[in-house]
Amino acid sequence: MEAIGKIIERYPLNTNAPKITVESTTSNMPLNGIIEDSKLMKTKLGYCPNPGCNVCHGTGYLHPLMDGGRTDYSKVMYCDSPGCMRDSFNQYKSGGQYMKSKGVNVNKQTFENFKDRPGTRDAFMAMKSLADGNDKPFCLIYGGVGNGKTHLCQAAVRELLSRGIDTRYYTVADLIALLKIGIQDNTTDKTIRALEKYPGLVLDDWGVEYGTEWEQSKLEQIIDRRYQERLITVVTTNKEIDKLPERVISRFMDPGISQVALNEATDYRRR
Repeated sequence: MEAIGKIIERYPLNTNAPKITVESTTSNMPLNGIIEDSKLMKTKLGYCPNPGCNVCHGTGYLHPLMDGGRTDYSKVMYCDSPGCMRDSFNQYKSGGQYMKSKGVNVNKQTFENFKDRPGTRDAFMAMKSLADGNDKPFCLIYGGVGNGKTHLCQAAVRELLSRGIDTRYYTVADLIALLKIGIQDNTTDKTIRALEKYPGLVLDDWGVEYGTEWEQSKLEQIIDRRYQERLITVVTTNKEIDKLPERVISRFMDPGISQVALNEATDYRRR
């Protein structure tokens, strides 16, 4: 039987399933036990159901209804009762802990507070249109250092998350380090499979220094799989794009699914 958390991940929070159902994942546990479970969940995950909820009976989950009014026991959704699971999760999402888990830093870098300077317009428009949901899920931004590429990456992740699209941000250096650490406990392949499937993935600062055969092959594997699945994928680099692996460049040069933009702005740190 699949864990309930894994089932939930497959159904976005903006699901069109009915808000209230006649069936809940009712527990026969005494109220004190439900309260303790809620406290543990709050500590571990950052959000929890209302243990006294009369709709889900403190479990936090409901089974949606199918056409005809029958209960679909194969699916679950967050309880929408005021003060229960969905409210708690939405409050958690608005906090720094949730954003940090997605790779977003504590500084609120958004499209609204991005400083438009000469040379940034094309990169800004490409990233904003992707985050807003255009029909091209791939985006490559290139240009010198210190011209706002990371700010645009962080803004895109925030926007995608706000639309209910699970998105992860990594610098390529951090990602390579994560994959190497995984060699020790045999989790590298598991991490790669997850990276291949995230609805949104933003890889910042791809440099030519990631040039070992192993590093190249893992990064190319991730990009290639996401290209096949047409999943939202952003790459930035401060190098000339012809310095990146040919297999990667070919994916981002597909005009049917990708935008490529040059950020020509100068380094703002040297102003």
